[in-house]
Amino acid sequence: MTIMDNESPTTEETPIQKFYAGQSIFITGGTGFLGKILIEKLLRSCPNVSMIYLLVRSKKGQSVIQRMDTLFDDPVFERLKIEVPKFRHKVAAVSGDCALPELGLSPGDRDSLVREITIVFNVAATVRFDEKIKDAVTINVRGPKEILNLCRSIANLRAVIHVSTAYSNCTRDNIDEKFYAPTISADSIMELVQSIDESKLEKITPTLLGNYPNSYAFTKQIAEQVVKQYGKDLPIGIFRPAIVVSSYKEPVAGWIDNVYGPTGALVGAGAGLIRTLQINKNCTAEIVPVDYTVNALISTAWDVANNKNEAADPPIYNYYSSWNNGISWGDYMELSMKYGMKMPAVRTLWCYTLTITSNPVMFYIYSLLLHIIPALLVDIGLCVIGQKPKAIKIYRKIHKFAAVTAYFSTHMWKFSNENTRGLWDNLTPEDKKLFQFSMLDFDWNDFLYKCVVGLRLYAFKDDPSTIPIAKKRMAKFLVLHRAIKYGFFGLVFWLTYSFLSFVFSWGLTSSFSTISEPGEDFIKMALHKTKFTDDIKINAVRLSDFNGSGVYSNDLRINDNNNMTNIINENGGNTRTPIQDFYADQNIFITGGTGFLGKTVIEKLLRSCPDISTIYFMVRSKKGHNVADRVDDLFNDLIFDNLKKTSPKFRHKLVAVAGDCQSPNLGLSESDRELLIREVSIVFHSAATVRFDEKLRIATAINIGGSLAMLNLCREMKKLKAMIHVSTVYSNSHVDEIGECIYTYSMEYEKLDKMVNSLSDEAIDEMLPSLLQKWPNTYTYTKALAEQVIHKGSKDMPVGIFRPGIIISAAEEPLPGWTDNYYGPIGATVAVQLGLLRGVYYNPAVRANVVPVDYTTNALIASAWDVANRSDRRKEKMMVYNYVSTVDAPLFWTDYYNYCEAAGSMYPALKSKWHVTFTPTSSKLYWSLLVIFIHLLPAIIIDLFAKCTGNKPQMHQMLNKILKYLNLIQPFTLKDWEFTSDNVQQMWNNLDTKDKQYFKFSLKGWDWPEYFKTYMKGIKVYLLKEDLNTLPASYKRQQKLLWLYRATKALFGLFIMWMVWKMVTLFI
Repeated sequence: MTIMDNESPTTEETPIQKFYAGQSIFITGGTGFLGKILIEKLLRSCPNVSMIYLLVRSKKGQSVIQRMDTLFDDPVFERLKIEVPKFRHKVAAVSGDCALPELGLSPGDRDSLVREITIVFNVAATVRFDEKIKDAVTINVRGPKEILNLCRSIANLRAVIHVSTAYSNCTRDNIDEKFYAPTISADSIMELVQSIDESKLEKITPTLLGNYPNSYAFTKQIAEQVVKQYGKDLPIGIFRPAIVVSSYKEPVAGWIDNVYGPTGALVGAGAGLIRTLQINKNCTAEIVPVDYTVNALISTAWDVANNKNEAADPPIYNYYSSWNNGISWGDYMELSMKYGMKMPAVRTLWCYTLTITSNPVMFYIYSLLLHIIPALLVDIGLCVIGQKPKAIKIYRKIHKFAAVTAYFSTHMWKFSNENTRGLWDNLTPEDKKLFQFSMLDFDWNDFLYKCVVGLRLYAFKDDPSTIPIAKKRMAKFLVLHRAIKYGFFGLVFWLTYSFLSFVFSWGLTSSFSTISEPGEDFIKMALHKTKFTDDIKINAVRLSDFNGSGVYSNDLRINDNNNMTNIINENGGNTRTPIQDFYADQNIFITGGTGFLGKTVIEKLLRSCPDISTIYFMVRSKKGHNVADRVDDLFNDLIFDNLKKTSPKFRHKLVAVAGDCQSPNLGLSESDRELLIREVSIVFHSAATVRFDEKLRIATAINIGGSLAMLNLCREMKKLKAMIHVSTVYSNSHVDEIGECIYTYSMEYEKLDKMVNSLSDEAIDEMLPSLLQKWPNTYTYTKALAEQVIHKGSKDMPVGIFRPGIIISAAEEPLPGWTDNYYGPIGATVAVQLGLLRGVYYNPAVRANVVPVDYTTNALIASAWDVANRSDRRKEKMMVYNYVSTVDAPLFWTDYYNYCEAAGSMYPALKSKWHVTFTPTSSKLYWSLLVIFIHLLPAIIIDLFAKCTGNKPQMHQMLNKILKYLNLIQPFTLKDWEFTSDNVQQMWNNLDTKDKQYFKFSLKGWDWPEYFKTYMKGIKVYLLKEDLNTLPASYKRQQKLLWLYRATKALFGLFIMWMVWKMVTLFI
């Protein structure tokens, strides 16, 4: 069904019709909302127009011809097809793009336009408020300049109209029909966006925008200066419409094809999704119907042609609604909702409820109660029934929409429109009837009725015959809405009462242990379990353990005698162990030497194998640091401090080689490659991208391609005694029982490499789940295929594969507790210590396959010795070492959390942001509730407070990163694998007594509670950079945070009671 308001035909041509008769018109943006109506109106009301040329670009896989067919399939052209059925011969599409130099026109098309056209409407623009500044400048600033360059070549040019916006100068309260000086010139901003990369542009965008609310208004203001600068001697004018919405009368009443601005708000509210908006109901809603807007636009070209004055600035036409009877936002929303209730849509998801407020704080509160919490509950329900959660994703878009439109719905401007009124006064009665655009005495009631009818028909695609069904559906929703609302109020009252009763009956008990007398050992803390698990666990500290410098070193067992050279000398001169003898006089090549494991390997080899000849390690430039800078940074790490004392000249045994595993042939120079081939006898390939969410293209290049390149290099080494490829014990996580053997896969590297290099990232992402199957991420998947490449290409080479578990902090050497990263469970533990993470989702029956980095390094070093001695284990019998803790020292994730909690209370963080509480759960539903109530809600409140105090809100963003990180490591806390480690056990048994002392890696008899004291201490010292002499201050801070935590809980409970009471009085 189409709603039409018919016009009475005129017998003679009006002045405006005569102006357009025989003219050829060029339109940019003709496929957009305003452009469609402009085309339709010109063809229907100016029947003697000669030709309309449309600039059209290919888009979303559609060619120019396909887009033209789609354009004229729109219902807006139905009336034209009836009245002027052969109109299409007057419309020609020209392939081009406003974002390209010279509009992307071919020479032939450009010549045709220059020869034919006489009138130009530049309507094209990117109207996205959050458009990247580079794209906005390219289209909205450079595009108009290219249009003017074209216009200068047109010999018979009669008029050019540049469509701007009434809000191009929205930083001013009073906006007249004149030019205002921009904050930056058009040439400067165009040069700037082309000379700076996008990441830097994004950072400086707020500075560039200044007081402008978005990149759209900012670039449209600069575009007006382009018109003034480059179009002054042309017959040109600027048309500034306000917010353009549905049509009022023609060609069909209520027509709309988008959900921008207030239209989006009405559609969202009509669908039952938007329940609150930030609007000042007293501000004027400067909205104009699209048909009236186009009539004014068509008239301005006639006016410009008839009143050309080359000495004056181009005329500007402000077109807005409040000529004499504007409508407020409050009345606009009220009338819209009134008609919306009478004509509801069939496809609504809930009943209509809309609460508007101009107060940003109240808007955040309403958003939390009416949007976020219901969305979270819906997503939890979807998860429970096995569906993909999507409500929160929808509300992210809604809140983004609300944020970009709030500026225009909470501010008011005073416009002048002398030029527009003068234009209207100059029109003949016939033209006023044919091209009606006066907003004097506009009937808002009738207009908004037709808007709602149009929204139902064109946005919701609901036939009017469905209104009775929709009303019945709405009535059911209303009953359900009230039942849920009253039930929710009752539940909140009950929960608040129970909560406050608990707080005030329990909150005064002390949670600090008694500090022991000096000289006592640490008291093992009995964890006080309560419903909220919120006591601070602090153990007594031996005061004698603090040395004069304030460094708590005794318990860390840091001493100058952990250098194995000293031990060797004490135990018999220059006698070497078998492993030391194996490494003596050898040249070693290490990739990944700047990483966590790589650093430890380098340090250990230099300290425990003093007779090695040279260690070559591959280094690439990174983040602006060249190879030399990165080497200096490497040896500034604390892990090398003891080595610097015992072997101050150790660096003469180290040679950095520039290279990159992502480059062909490892990116090695020819001379470096020849050097390595000639000298190296032992290789450790530990380089990899360990990011779980790495793009498959990058992970394939580094983890598989780099491994193949390394194997090819090793094949040329004449002195090669052993090559160890460092994989991961989870490389074969697609099986439940992982043995020390090579697994085969249907996918091969060559096929995968060809695929990832021929497809776009988007296409790869779409097919990624089917590729990964049972692998949890691209890291484990590519490490599996890397093993296949190594096995396939090794032939009779002395090659072995070393598969460690989850590598965490050092246990004993060179620095107990040392770590330099936040990977794996370490990152989660740090977040808990800082009070940022307060729960985790896990399976208590799953074992935490964690291994200390120093023990892992010892096993890795020993594996090269073992591979060299096992000449019977080549190719099919290749040595594979599963280095895991689950065989000799099983640790469940429950134990991990408990040990961290107990040891963490001994070493609280001075940098902690909140009181440390932690609630692990094996229930997905309970975890979802924990995310809402102890993570998301506090983050929103903190960000709200930050925004109100003029600070940048960042807690929610930080929380999103933490939750994303937890999702990435979750597969390893939810599933258990069975591992065999016979080769590792046999290797340990083959070591002699001294090697077992110097290269200890067996975990039999391992004391996890004792280790976690070192672990948590190391986190404080090496990651949080807090000396142990800060412990007294840390204890005091935790005590203050505890009381603040309890006070906040009590106040929050009272606040919830007050909010419920206010809402009850509001709605009942």
